[in-house]
Amino acid sequence: MTGRKGKSGKRRSSRSSPPTIKQIPGSIRAVTGAAGSRRDGKPTARRPERPKSRRPIGPPPPVAADAEPPGGRMAGTAVAAAAVAAGPDLAVATGDAGSGRRDSLVIGRTPALARTAGGLAAIAGLALAIRPLLPLGTTGGHRIGRGLGALGFLGWLPAAIVLVLLGAATMAGRLPRLGLAAVGAAGALGVGQLIHWLWLADTGARSALDLPVPGQAVPATSYSVGPGLVVAIVAALGAVLGALAAYASWADTVMEDDGRFDRRRPAFASAGLVVGAGTVIAFGAGPSSSALGIAAAGVTQASGWQLTGELAFVALIVVACAVAPTLRPRLAVVTVWLVLGCVLLGIAVENAVVVGRSPDLGTTFGTVAEPVAAGLVLVLAAAAAAAGERRTGA
Repeated sequence: MTGRKGKSGKRRSSRSSPPTIKQIPGSIRAVTGAAGSRRDGKPTARRPERPKSRRPIGPPPPVAADAEPPGGRMAGTAVAAAAVAAGPDLAVATGDAGSGRRDSLVIGRTPALARTAGGLAAIAGLALAIRPLLPLGTTGGHRIGRGLGALGFLGWLPAAIVLVLLGAATMAGRLPRLGLAAVGAAGALGVGQLIHWLWLADTGARSALDLPVPGQAVPATSYSVGPGLVVAIVAALGAVLGALAAYASWADTVMEDDGRFDRRRPAFASAGLVVGAGTVIAFGAGPSSSALGIAAAGVTQASGWQLTGELAFVALIVVACAVAPTLRPRLAVVTVWLVLGCVLLGIAVENAVVVGRSPDLGTTFGTVAEPVAAGLVLVLAAAAAAAGERRTGA
């Protein structure tokens, strides 16, 4: 059969005619149709199947609630590491990815030793609240130091509340590192205070004039240990033992954040060192003066065990202020400075009450500088707390 004649006069064979439109879909279906079948019945090669990914057996590792923390991927490294470390003991994962105004926290198990430290913190806090209301000693049947009154009680109340609340939370396994940080800070200051109270408990070598008694005339005679002195020793000893337990259980207590505060730690460490040095000057100068020689001795006037207690007190102030910014999570930094400021404020208010109510004691640089230094430490705590906040649109 011959084809049609074209313009060039040559004949085209019908065998070489291109496929019509109706033939093209069939050709496509022959190639892309179901595997192993074609219209002409001839089998086609099957496409190689993609290997299925194998998932590990067991539940996925726990992660924080935020898929990506507010600070970015690098900010979530600490959270992920803490989540893996917590393993099946993971208890809480909190965060606010929508606003970014809260830290993403991973909280794991709380060891028994950490719970013990929390209990000691609560005991120390209760003792701090009770001690200003009790007499420190007795002499000749009379109580010496019938208490600091409402003002002295209110001065110690913030420190007592913080220690009791955070200690109870640690015993319950909630925010455990905050309780450990609180008792660690109280214990750092408690070393010097414990030595001081034990020095006063040596009644054979002390006189009633050595006791911080506000507005009460006392004879220069020996005295017997009163309930206030016993409670003061219990408070300081509980804080010191709690600090040792906190140090021993810190690494085993899982509580991490998203690392948003990390790049600001060097600046806060420098600020803490400066404020700590100023606090040492304020509390080392001595809170009062007296022409009768009955004022409480500062670092330069003390001797013996009293000097040891004063040196330990001021030295550990600097250490605690400088080491605080290295703690994780950020809220632990806030807690350390908060407890330091509250305890120092209680001491400053107590010294001011004693000076104000005693006609034989005069105001000195230390009387004014002590509350100012305590306020600066509290300002550090507030700054560290605000450093973790982030605006919604940031």
